Amino acid sequence: MPWSLARIALREGDWAHALELLHGQLQFSRMIGHRWSVFDSLSHIFQTLYTIGEFEQGRGLLPAVLEAYGPQEQFCEMRTRLTAALLALEFGGIDEASMHLDYCRRIVSEGEDWLGWMGSVACAEAVLAAATNRMADAANSFERSMQIFRKFGLVWDAADTLHLWGRILLRAGAHTGALAKLDGAIDVYRRHGAGPRWIERVEADRRRALDTTTRQVESPAQARATTETSCVFYQENDHWLVVFSGRATRLRNAKGFHYIAHLLRHPGVEVAATDLAGSNSHSPSRQITTCANGADFGAIRADLGDAGPQLDTKAKADYARKIRELHEELDETERFNDPGRAALIRGQIEALMEQLKAATGLRGDRKVASHIERARSTVSKRIRFAIMQIQKHDRELASYLTASIRTGYNCVYLQKEKIEWQL
Repeated sequence: MPWSLARIALREGDWAHALELLHGQLQFSRMIGHRWSVFDSLSHIFQTLYTIGEFEQGRGLLPAVLEAYGPQEQFCEMRTRLTAALLALEFGGIDEASMHLDYCRRIVSEGEDWLGWMGSVACAEAVLAAATNRMADAANSFERSMQIFRKFGLVWDAADTLHLWGRILLRAGAHTGALAKLDGAIDVYRRHGAGPRWIERVEADRRRALDTTTRQVESPAQARATTETSCVFYQENDHWLVVFSGRATRLRNAKGFHYIAHLLRHPGVEVAATDLAGSNSHSPSRQITTCANGADFGAIRADLGDAGPQLDTKAKADYARKIRELHEELDETERFNDPGRAALIRGQIEALMEQLKAATGLRGDRKVASHIERARSTVSKRIRFAIMQIQKHDRELASYLTASIRTGYNCVYLQKEKIEWQL
């Protein structure tokens, strides 16, 4: 019970009370001589100190945590070493962090499925990669960490990891990317009822990122000297973070933002409206709208296919000849007053006519044309709507997108200046 109350106090932002409860449980565990409870209490205190940023205290407690369990107790090793690795990296201890992670790697290599703990392993690997200037590896490990946390519903781990990722990007000078992660952390904390203290400390990092980004783009001399400007058009859950000329905006999700992101990702490349309508920013083959029960709801699909096999001149002539022959046979049958035979021939003629119409486009072409026109209209409207939402917060970006994105049967982003979009 004290551990549960401590977790609640921690996430409500009452860190002092959380530590008080944990220290009380530690004292009780030592008094009754329960070895597991002693380790559990020490481990929770250690993790709490790291989580709230009390790194010096955590560093001082680590030896006691390591002594509280035996070397063969893998759960205790995983629980302690992962936090110890992250703590070591806060002090620049790359070798120490690698040593702690090696313990975890050996345990994982034995084949047991550590479920949500693998998210923490990936997170620690990401921070170590960033500390050794392997930012691409760090990004991949962070992404893997977030996927695992989402899979197992570990929302607090996800929020803490987004904050950590944002801090690392901020240190690396990737201020716009840092803003995206920090805003993502704030969103998770708010949606799950974290205390204001959690949000306040992320917002403090966010202000540093935003201030630095703004200073960078506000200097005319720097703007002229810089060949690339970094901007953000990034989806986090049900919102989009947009950063342009140092201004950050959060916008509620809409289909048009997915289309814009796809075009920004492929500057100068014309994309058919039908292809764009059948895609989103992550998967070019998904349909756009689906009912809760899985049925289509006004969806435009990219996989309609063509109108069927097209006939060459000879095939069309063969159809026409066969239909003429059947008409001649029908005339003869009617002269001999054979209604049964006449009905059969009429059915054959109608079937051939239907096949010819479908194959030559008398039906198929109209269906395809209707699909193309619908895609053109829908994609154009959704992009215009998305730009209108942007205009409410950032007129400059809205004007830029209006001038740079051409819509129609084919859509394209015509990049007028060198901009590095983080998507």
